Amino acid sequence: MLTGLKDFPLTKKMWSEGKKYYEAYGEVEGWMGICHGWAPAAFMVEEPKKMIEVNLPLKDTTIKIFPHDIKGLASQLWASSQFKTGFLGGRCNDQDPQMDENGRIIDQKCFDTNPGIWHIVTINQIGISRRSFIMDATYDYQV
Repeated sequence: MLTGLKDFPLTKKMWSEGKKYYEAYGEVEGWMGICHGWAPAAFMVEEPKKMIEVNLPLKDTTIKIFPHDIKGLASQLWASSQFKTGFLGGRCNDQDPQMDENGRIIDQKCFDTNPGIWHIVTINQIGISRRSFIMDATYDYQV
């Protein structure tokens, strides 16, 4: 409605992504979404504070867009965009990685960042460069 495109391409794209994943794996994970867009939007876009009204191109009417709608649109923009990133660590794509009797991961594909390296990078990023960063705090399949 907001763009005036009568075939709703964004809605269709989102349904298509979910359908592809469902057809490949039999379900869509409850945690899946656009957190990879929300995370950069959270510190790159000023927090919306007011509702705005926008004239719709399809009809002679207006629509109210609330702060959470604006944040959602900003999140989708960041999720759909490509930008330069630095990446430290890895991603374990196993839903149930192999662990020892103490609960430590022993599957080499799922080893993650060395804590000392993580500390150095964090101090440099925040303390010296004065920049935010995004972190996936899980070690396994869920992001």
